[in-house]
Amino acid sequence: MNFTQHVFRNCNLDRNALIYNDSKITYRNLRELTGRYYNFLRQKNIKAGDEICISLPDSPNFVALILANWAIGAKTAHPNLSIKGKQLFEIVDSYKPKLIITDEKNSGRFSDMDYDLQCLEQIDAENIIIDYHRYKPDETLWYQMSSGTTGRSKMVRHTITNAFEWHKSWNNSTKGDSKDLIYVTGKLQFNYSFGLTILNNLLNGSCAVIHDGIPTPKLIENVFKNNKITRFYIIPTFINLLCKSKRDINFQNCKTVSSSGDFFPEFMYEKFFEIYGVKVQNIIGCSDCCHNYTFNSDYSYSLGTPLQFVEIKIVDEQDNECPINTVGEILVKAPFIGKGYLHDIKNTSKAFVNDYVKTNDLGMMDSKGRLHFKGRKNNIIKINSIFVNPIYTEKEIIQYPGISDCQVVFENNTLMANLVTDSKINMLGLKKFLQEKLEPQQVPKKFNLVENIASTWNGKKIRQNFTY
Repeated sequence: MNFTQHVFRNCNLDRNALIYNDSKITYRNLRELTGRYYNFLRQKNIKAGDEICISLPDSPNFVALILANWAIGAKTAHPNLSIKGKQLFEIVDSYKPKLIITDEKNSGRFSDMDYDLQCLEQIDAENIIIDYHRYKPDETLWYQMSSGTTGRSKMVRHTITNAFEWHKSWNNSTKGDSKDLIYVTGKLQFNYSFGLTILNNLLNGSCAVIHDGIPTPKLIENVFKNNKITRFYIIPTFINLLCKSKRDINFQNCKTVSSSGDFFPEFMYEKFFEIYGVKVQNIIGCSDCCHNYTFNSDYSYSLGTPLQFVEIKIVDEQDNECPINTVGEILVKAPFIGKGYLHDIKNTSKAFVNDYVKTNDLGMMDSKGRLHFKGRKNNIIKINSIFVNPIYTEKEIIQYPGISDCQVVFENNTLMANLVTDSKINMLGLKKFLQEKLEPQQVPKKFNLVENIASTWNGKKIRQNFTY
């Protein structure tokens, strides 16, 4: 079976596939665009098994290029547009693509690389009938970049089987169908958005909203006013902005309002419900597991329960399974976990063990089988004999008036906080507020005012200073 063939063979060609900046792209339009890019790739002598780098803003062109490459049987990778310099070179050079496709605006990021570079604006090809590559079950479909909190990236190999198995597991758990209108606030290059917008949406024959730029609260409000969104997938940063701005958004058509991508504090869960009357379904996933591996069907403040066909266990430092309500590392077993890291046998052997993937996330299972997130293993440090997790400090800081975002990092065996503010902050008042809420070791010794928060390429906050 071929992914692209499956999409166009099973959909209603006259149904919308994408809504892009208010323009409607039907499956027929998308098939024609895919055929054009398929023709172009053939002209460039791209064959099954070749590796292609696609680095573009969110658009129908990005989606069609992914589908055209998969129609041929080429392996794709899609580095985020924020990655530049040495980090981008090392990522691209790790899989040595036969072709890099970008646009004129972003082409300078690749100018010093000795690879065939093609700008989207220069592609001129007619739509042709596609001769679909027939995939073997273990054949690579795409490489998903996995970024830890240090920002160092690994390339996870995912197969055609991973794509179909994850879609089946996710769809059976969420009851998705072709009538859904999906809106994902993350960029398509991110693991979370890529899965929901491309894998799940297109295999269902449903429609997804995508747009240029960062989804501001005003833009999100306009999307909801102009479209009957049935499934809304959002990251905690944007939930916080929606809580602070209190936009005029009606979620009555939404079957799902779901958060993933980073830590989602309970006060934000409660505040969103207070303002919008909706309980956010918090879920979790990782690049190593293809995409999300839980779904929150009871709307509780938890990560929900494992998807269908997924097993989760919590283990201690000796890899012994933990009792109920005991914190340990989250291990996941599923028919869609990745096939290891590209050219990295050492880390593959550490992370993929006995059919499980070690996520490096800390969690616990409650008596109802629901998973609860407790932080990242490599974010925990010991200060004066006390283990400190920065996410709990951030949870309190973000509630202080005037603070729109924050980041707690380790510096000289203590904590330092970077603050993004929307009004003048009383620092003495903030310190007193935190001292009343936290243990002494959890209160930052230093506070900095910054314009934005340092993050990894996929949007997760960096907790430690590092040199790539």
